[in-house]
Amino acid sequence: MTQPATLPAATHRPLLCGGCGYDLRSADGRCPECGRRFDPSHTIDALIPWERRPHLRYIDRVQAYLRTVGLMTFRAGRVARFLDHPVSFKAARRFRRVTVLLTFLCVLGAGLVRYTCLEDTHRVLSWRTEPRLIIENPWSLGVGLAGLLLGLSFATRLTAAMFDHRSLPDPRRQRVATLGQYACAPLNIAVLVFVPITLCWWIRPGVPSGGWGDHFAFEFTDALFQRTPFIVGGIVLLWLGNTLCLLRIVTRCRWRRLVATAIALPPIWAACLIGVPILAMLLAALAVLMAVNPA
Repeated sequence: MTQPATLPAATHRPLLCGGCGYDLRSADGRCPECGRRFDPSHTIDALIPWERRPHLRYIDRVQAYLRTVGLMTFRAGRVARFLDHPVSFKAARRFRRVTVLLTFLCVLGAGLVRYTCLEDTHRVLSWRTEPRLIIENPWSLGVGLAGLLLGLSFATRLTAAMFDHRSLPDPRRQRVATLGQYACAPLNIAVLVFVPITLCWWIRPGVPSGGWGDHFAFEFTDALFQRTPFIVGGIVLLWLGNTLCLLRIVTRCRWRRLVATAIALPPIWAACLIGVPILAMLLAALAVLMAVNPA
């Protein structure tokens, strides 16, 4: 049975039950109010920051999220200590979904701003210009973005599945699988990178007047968007490296499994983040053609 987290007994704060809020300082191993078992050594301060939200009123949810992102991205070596106590799979899954949603909203904002700034010019149809024309179309762009949301969800879910080791004994296997849900934390780097880029493109003037300010605005935003593939590649490498590091720490697997994971993840991510949006646009185009020409 999952043991609820409690507040430290060594401080002036009471030792509260995680189920009913009863003061447990005089209890011994079980809450006399609701009957739930508890571990006095497993305090709220020892939980993953994201798991403290239901227990603490003074901690802000944004702060808990940011602290969890920093822990899983830059201090993965400290994650192994969470294997000594139960971890919440529900909270970990919610963290993954929030990360996917934030990343998608960031890409959505960048795509919409970039779409509104495209020049409305007539181009000759050819196999070279047709992919850009498809992206410029609002309907195909919307379908592609919806496919991207599904692709992000699939990519993070499959990444978390890499942490499911059947050779590990329970409950360690469940805890490792739960911590695998946090492997998507480096995706928040995309938010920190693309939000400034989107803002720079959005606030820049429509037509340069020849001043040094306008020249800097146009040169800076154009240079950023031209380097978008390299920025995305850097984020993917950070995501891959952090995933392998977290996998090695929590599972203590051998280097062969790490190499196999490093080889398998990039194609999986490419299929999810590129293949799913393309497939969604193709299916939408096929549905339109079937609706127009039912025969």
